[in-house]
Amino acid sequence: MTIYYMTISEKIKHNNLNEVNLYLEGVFWIAYEQSAYYFWKLKGYKPTKKFVKVVGQEVVSVGFPNAALKDMVTTSLQTTPNAENHIVFEIEEAIDEENFLSWKAGIVIVRRNDEANQICILEQIKNFDMSNKTPIECMLFLSELKKLIINN
Repeated sequence: MTIYYMTISEKIKHNNLNEVNLYLEGVFWIAYEQSAYYFWKLKGYKPTKKFVKVVGQEVVSVGFPNAALKDMVTTSLQTTPNAENHIVFEIEEAIDEENFLSWKAGIVIVRRNDEANQICILEQIKNFDMSNKTPIECMLFLSELKKLIINN
């Protein structure tokens, strides 16, 4: 079976506010833009926002490991697999575009070589209580820190 890899411009396009999309990237499922907003509201995942040159705009995303996908499939989320690396969820209540835009505007972009962000990363490490976290939570935390460091 051939797997079709979508471009970022295809992934951020959101034509139906009653659907959310997930894309498998490595061992993580990633949601972009309105879909990221939905999963942030549903599960509280930490959003990441960065400027993507090829689309000429800021893009927000959330991600979680493949193992956490089974928690997403509930009676309120009906899945429609598009491909091995793309899943569409039908949602009961449409995403509020105005709320999404306000949420997105409030997310701070992590910029390269920003001393304040480096201090923020160190504070996050210092305040992360590994003794009360599951291995998955530790892995997600480390993954988010890695993204912040790579994007800096």
